[in-house]
Amino acid sequence: MRREDLQIQTPPLFRFSGPERYNTIESNAEMRKIILAAAIAILLLGTLGQTFAQDHAKAIACPRAFDEYGALRSCDHGARLDNYAIQLQNEPRSSGYIVVYAPESASKRIRDTITDYLVNVRGISAKRIKTFHAGFNTLDLAQPRIQLLIVPKGVEFEVDKSEVDLKTVKGMLTEYKDWDGIERDPGWVFPEDYVDESGWGIGSVTYEAVAEILKTQKQSVAHVVGFNGDGAAPGAWRRVAESTVAALKRLGVESDRYKVGYGGQVKDTKIQIWVLPKGEMPPVKDPASEPAPSKAVQIGDFGEYEVGEPKNELVIFNRLVGMLRENSDLRACLIVRMEVPDREEEPVEIAPEVTSDEVSQEPADFLKLVDKWKSQLAAKHKIGLDRIVVLYSKAQEGHVSSLEVWLVPQGQPLPNPDVEPEEEKPSDVIKDAQRRP
Repeated sequence: MRREDLQIQTPPLFRFSGPERYNTIESNAEMRKIILAAAIAILLLGTLGQTFAQDHAKAIACPRAFDEYGALRSCDHGARLDNYAIQLQNEPRSSGYIVVYAPESASKRIRDTITDYLVNVRGISAKRIKTFHAGFNTLDLAQPRIQLLIVPKGVEFEVDKSEVDLKTVKGMLTEYKDWDGIERDPGWVFPEDYVDESGWGIGSVTYEAVAEILKTQKQSVAHVVGFNGDGAAPGAWRRVAESTVAALKRLGVESDRYKVGYGGQVKDTKIQIWVLPKGEMPPVKDPASEPAPSKAVQIGDFGEYEVGEPKNELVIFNRLVGMLRENSDLRACLIVRMEVPDREEEPVEIAPEVTSDEVSQEPADFLKLVDKWKSQLAAKHKIGLDRIVVLYSKAQEGHVSSLEVWLVPQGQPLPNPDVEPEEEKPSDVIKDAQRRP
């Protein structure tokens, strides 16, 4: 092949011969401008993208609220803290910030409770937990407010503290249903049915709030007003008020800084606490006297192992004696519900983990018990046998023997021993003598 037969195809951009030469040069200049503009655009986009990424990272790396709540029972509180602990475990470079709005003494208790759970139960390092007291809960001075936050490493955080002028607080601070039950030791059998042993609940901060307000207001008084609920045992208002006063005393409130009053009969037994200047009229007009029950009222329903504990028996018996003394027109009615074992069933064995050393008492023999009570009421407390009635019935299937204690006004019918009592509804009140409400 001859050389002249070779045809080298040169791209138009680099072909400079012929009449298109100058047009090609102009095209090349335009192309360079396009390339330059594209390079500048890429550079700008890269810079903007980097800035956006940095801003986005900053947006992510900031404190964020995980949960917020007030008073909770221990099982509910534990569930909330479990979720919080899982999130902290998923973000190992973050810290947990706990902010508590409550009176200072209550705030410390709550913060210690939460820290104890996260560290000793959930295994979160104590170095990752920070707690803050942020003043009173401005929405309700008698209730706590807890915030759980997630704070990334290196992020600064300032607590938003509340400002409450305790000197200006006046009027009804709180109102709540209260429990007029008999405080007792549940014994060794199934204590979880009676006692919340976890200890991680968050109660209200009513008593701490009252104590702190009275400490600030030197010339004010706390008025504790008790109300009897429908069907409550006589004197229920006084007992729940005395329980409230006892709690205030434990916090250092002197006897001249509170007054107790009776508010009357309402749907549910409850307490009101007012803070008023000394000398000001009581918030509720105190009725002349508490009316006697118009129908039979139940003091309590007690299992055989509860009453088998001697100190429990004494507490229940003393409650009955006190009510009979204060109300001479009332009779005591004791209903003994006896368990009837099925002969075809095999005897129930104690669970392997329960040893004889752990059994603190035998179940009460209710037949002997009621005879003993009748004798003591008559001989020691001068309460006639005509005011004591004992009825017997069969326990509900699947239930152990129990003792119901009732008070019945003269002329009113006795409770029917063949009718099972209604199941007690769960109370919203924490049934802890040291922490109620």
